[in-house]
Amino acid sequence: MVTIKDVAKAAGVSPATVSLAMNNNAKVNRKTKERVQQVAKELNYIPNARAKALVQKSTKMIGLVIPEIANPFFSEMAQAIKDALIDSDYSIILCGTDNNPKLETKYINMFKSGLVDGAIFSCLMPTNQEFVLDLACNNIPIVFIDRPGVDEKVIPVIKSNLKDGAYQLTQYLIGLGHKKIAFIGRIDEERFQGYLQGLQEAGYPLRKTHLFDHSFTYDHGVEAGKAILQSKERPTGIVCFNDEV
Repeated sequence: MVTIKDVAKAAGVSPATVSLAMNNNAKVNRKTKERVQQVAKELNYIPNARAKALVQKSTKMIGLVIPEIANPFFSEMAQAIKDALIDSDYSIILCGTDNNPKLETKYINMFKSGLVDGAIFSCLMPTNQEFVLDLACNNIPIVFIDRPGVDEKVIPVIKSNLKDGAYQLTQYLIGLGHKKIAFIGRIDEERFQGYLQGLQEAGYPLRKTHLFDHSFTYDHGVEAGKAILQSKERPTGIVCFNDEV
């Protein structure tokens, strides 16, 4: 493995100069910097990430905490965030919690140790709210995505308009001529309110037999689907909570 000392010897400079040159420090003149970087390239030298982070006071890493890596919504979100970070020379540390609060706590502690420059949360257990606030108070930038935040005055939240999304889905089905429209998902959530608004504006009644108050997993979608197939009064259209359902 090529070390910084090997590069320094080949370039005829000190290891400290190699470090400065590899970090594009203005203290090193252009010719020396180019020579060092060329030698490093020829030797296939890879700078030590930890040492580089100490010099730059930046890890160039962003933590992303999501509940389910296999869920298409979260995997596509992670892909989009990764693509955006690449343009800024940042990398992503993807952390799937599987809705396990202990695993979530482990990731939060990792971030607190200085592993990342910032963190994005798309899930957070109530038991970990104080830990995340502590991260923010320790000058680690945090953003919540599509999830209720801890304190929006301290940590910003980027949210989709879930109510309007469900409303538009309902309006679309109504526009196709559907009058018996079911809802699969949690009825204590914003999406249900959008579905309800769509029905009310069209003058259609809310049928309790068309409500399937389930969670948002694939298994709950299967359960609701079986119930619909066995129903004597089947809906002709369905508004689902998410892609998994």
